[in-house]
Order: sequence, then structure tokens, then C-alpha cells
Amino acid sequence: MMEKKVMNVVVIDDHRMFTKQLKDIIQEVGEKESMRINTVEVHSSAQAMDLLEQTSLAYTIDFVFLDIKLPHMAEKNIITGEDIGLMIKKRYPKSKIVIVTTYNEPYRIGTLLKQLDPAAFLIKSDLDPKEFYLIIRQIITGVKYYSPTVLTVLESYMRNDYNLDEIDRRILYELASGANLSEIAEIVPLSRSALAKRKSQLRIRLNVKSAENRKLIETARELGLI
Repeated sequence: MMEKKVMNVVVIDDHRMFTKQLKDIIQEVGEKESMRINTVEVHSSAQAMDLLEQTSLAYTIDFVFLDIKLPHMAEKNIITGEDIGLMIKKRYPKSKIVIVTTYNEPYRIGTLLKQLDPAAFLIKSDLDPKEFYLIIRQIITGVKYYSPTVLTVLESYMRNDYNLDEIDRRILYELASGANLSEIAEIVPLSRSALAKRKSQLRIRLNVKSAENRKLIETARELGLI
């Protein structure tokens, strides 16, 4: 009799009903695919950090299903799940990260794709309960999966790049969040005058005639840049 493949999965999400549903589906996939899947679930940044720091580096974590909107943990400099993801990539480079989040803003999606290079990216509002099992099966069996919203963002970025770098996109994102240039200067490594110049260049690139931030933000949103 062929020995079952063993797989270790960690689910990090503070919504217990969702983690239970996800864990049940993962176990169902394991049974149908003749795998023995060991699944551990944690529900806070603190629990996630404790688990990851106490787990031997020799232990294989095959998949980490990671919620991005987690309560922050100041003492460990954990602001969002993205910080936990970066730690996982450094400590367990062979582990595959599956992002599971409610965030659907193009800027946040683009940043997460760049920073975490996930094996799969699920936007919770995209998930159809009827298709959830098939999606998880696809991920567990090693096939990359991106939610429709993520694919739309990727297509938009490729179609409307406008030669924007990470700082340009961050400026647009912060302006859309209500920050002024002085506040952005505390986040982005540029002076206020340099940021003002960047903002003027963004208006030219995006063909925005108005000097109002509102019009720049509206245009960036229409183009899927934020």
C-alpha cells in the first residue's frame, strides 16, 4: 500500500468561523487526494509569532494561509499580516504563502504580490462557497490561484503602468487615504518639496489638468492604480 503524502499547513486568521471552514475543506481535500494534512490554526499575531518562533527550522511548513488584516503587535513590530509573511519568507523560505484577505485596493494588492510573492491570493469577497473546495484543492495540489480581483489588478498594472515606481504609487495611495504632503514626508523617504515635484509629474503622466488632489485620486482609481 502506497504511503500517504504528509503535508503541514498553518492557518493564520482572526475570524474563527472562517478558519474552521477553511480547515474542514483542507482536511476534505487531504482525504480525497490521499494526503495526510496536519493543520494548525492560530487567531492572532501573537499566537502566530509564538508558533513560528517555537517551531524548529527543520520542521517543514508546506503552506501558510495568511490573513493580512490582523491586530497589530507593537512589541514585535507587527503592524499587519504582511509583516508576518515577510518573517515566514525569511525563516521558512520553502513555505508557500497563501494570502487570504478582505483588502481589495489595487495598491495594497500590488504591494502584497511584490513583497510576499504568494503561491495563491484570495480576496474573501471573491470567494464563492460553491467553488471554495475546488479553489483549495487547486492550491493544495500545487496549482497557482489568484482571485478575479487580483487578476484584474495585474491586468490593469500591465496595461496602465505609466512608468510609476513604488514611491509614486505610495504617494497616490496616501493622498487617497487623506494624508497631506507633510504627513507623507514622514512615511516616504523624500522631502516635502520632492514630493510636491513628484505629484506634479504624476498629474502630467496621468493627464490631469486640475490642481486638486481629488481629481488626481479619481483618475488614479479609474486607471486601477490605487
